[in-house]
Amino acid sequence: MKQSPRNWTATRIESWASAGFPDVFLCDEFGYFHTLELKHTFTDKVDLSAHQVSFHAQHSHSSSWILVKREYVNKKGLYLFLYHASQAIDVKLEGLKIDPVFQSENWENWENIFECIAPSNGIKNAVFDRIHNE
Repeated sequence: MKQSPRNWTATRIESWASAGFPDVFLCDEFGYFHTLELKHTFTDKVDLSAHQVSFHAQHSHSSSWILVKREYVNKKGLYLFLYHASQAIDVKLEGLKIDPVFQSENWENWENIFECIAPSNGIKNAVFDRIHNE
């Protein structure tokens, strides 16, 4: 995240008091807040806890996201899958079979991830609109 030219502040959250709260609390260059749950997997299964699914389901109207880093041992590759909070239940049940909002074979592709979460022009997120108008 530090390599992005955008002026974002990221705070890593370790909270035992509020089970399910995402791993990273983000503030973009416009002062808007976003949350990001980080997951790592070697299979298509995404290990979201019941508390994490509940948090995202309750905040599906917000800018809350799940970022999954999928590692393929045989292919020696890392891939990123970005899901919106509104997809949390499906991701828990179906894993990476669910179509992500964004996918990349470049695990350092933070600029595109930030652009999905909050467009650099500050206009309301078109991805967010698409998810909620389906």
